Amino acid sequence: MMLAGRVVTGAMLLVGARLMGRLIDFCALLVFARLLTPNDFGVVAAAMTLISLMEAIFELPVGLVLVRTPNVESDHYDTAFTLSMLRGVLLGLLIACIAWPYAWAFDDFRLVPIILCLGWAPMIRGCVSPHLWVNLRQLQMGPDCLAQTVGKIGAFVVAMLVLALERNYWALVVATVSSPAIMVATSYYLAPYRPRLSLRQWRVFWDFLSWLGGAQFLAALSWQCDRFVLGQLSSRAELGRYTMADSLAALPIQALAAPAAAMLFPALGAIHVQHERLRRAFLIGLGGVYILCLPIMVGLIVLAEPFCRTVLGPQWGEVVLPMQMLTAAGALSLIAQPLGALYNALGQTKAGMVRSILGLSIKLPLVLAGCFAGGLAGVALARLVTEFIMFVVSAYSIRQLTGASTKNILSVLVRPVGASAAMILALVVIQPLIGASDDPTIRGLILAALVLAGALVYSTTILMLWVLAQRPAGLEARLMAIVHEALRRIASRRGGLSLDSQAIVPVEVHGRPNRPG
Repeated sequence: MMLAGRVVTGAMLLVGARLMGRLIDFCALLVFARLLTPNDFGVVAAAMTLISLMEAIFELPVGLVLVRTPNVESDHYDTAFTLSMLRGVLLGLLIACIAWPYAWAFDDFRLVPIILCLGWAPMIRGCVSPHLWVNLRQLQMGPDCLAQTVGKIGAFVVAMLVLALERNYWALVVATVSSPAIMVATSYYLAPYRPRLSLRQWRVFWDFLSWLGGAQFLAALSWQCDRFVLGQLSSRAELGRYTMADSLAALPIQALAAPAAAMLFPALGAIHVQHERLRRAFLIGLGGVYILCLPIMVGLIVLAEPFCRTVLGPQWGEVVLPMQMLTAAGALSLIAQPLGALYNALGQTKAGMVRSILGLSIKLPLVLAGCFAGGLAGVALARLVTEFIMFVVSAYSIRQLTGASTKNILSVLVRPVGASAAMILALVVIQPLIGASDDPTIRGLILAALVLAGALVYSTTILMLWVLAQRPAGLEARLMAIVHEALRRIASRRGGLSLDSQAIVPVEVHGRPNRPG
């Protein structure tokens, strides 16, 4: 199978598994939203801000080095495991030491036991089997996907049991810790590895991780600074509402964009010296990310009010406007996912760090000003402005690294943007015609009908635009090839009928490459 086909197939598998995992997270989030209060979410969010920052400071993505290193031996895996384990132990001890001063700074000593429990999560994650990365080097995502899914399912079951016994924020804490514990145990079953402590190949990791670790630390600091500011300057309930809105807005990125970008990294790394192939592959990946994520985020913006009222409940009514702004910011930030894969594939981790510094220097003062001026809504608006600026910066970086023109970049974005515009128009027209209801069941049916109508309009429009663009290579081409192959097999099983390759879908398996602009 050609590289493009392997990448798209592997990405679809990874996206499917992550989508299932995020669906489980989404279901858990809805249950928590119904049974817990914004204040409960705010308390755990304040603790998770510390955990996330500490994990980012000591981030060691050793798996990226294993993927990028040409000849990987057992010493490389042993060194990766040792570094990850040492990082986890050190991180757990530091978190334990910081827990009390952090709670004192927030004037909320409920945070101390929560932080101590959450500190086990990074320690456990550091013990994952490094042999999972063998499959990623070969663009085989099955074991990693299964391990992640099993961890999510197990954590959901445990959290629901705790929630049934104690309806408080400890259900959130238990879910956060149990997920990595179950995932790590599963990783050794799927990718057997006998732990062995060794640092023989530490130099191979150091050159790559020195800049990358700094970039990821700054990116995480930028990601968490809004929650930290809100936690210091507003109430726990306000922080809880912001956390809920941000979590919902980030679901498409976590479920679709991040795994697609993760699959793009090894593919770009394999062809990083072939400039033209690299440019085409990156643009296909960028277009695929927007095709998958943009309609979901646009739909969430348009249907925010009926969604919050129907699904979350009346206590979350104040999150509608912040969620709309944060989702719009997330849509702009989608470009950063494939760009991060490009930085890593080309070894341009220093450039990634510079971008993170720029993002933080823009975001932090805007968040502070927004929090003082408008509270929750002000911070959300600051996020939106920041992501708009960083979208322009990211597009410039893509041009510099790949040689793609502005026309090239816009050509892969015009189809999802155009189809999303058609979906917005359809929902704006249909929603008043359906009307509203005070009955929860009818409201749920109306919301489901609107979602289905939006999905139908989007998928129809994106295919029409793809055909009008003369069927360029990309996600649409691969999906149509899969549909054609499925129809051919169904027809062949029904009496040996054969389908001509042009009878159903006149498209090549991998589509036609875009012409340079």
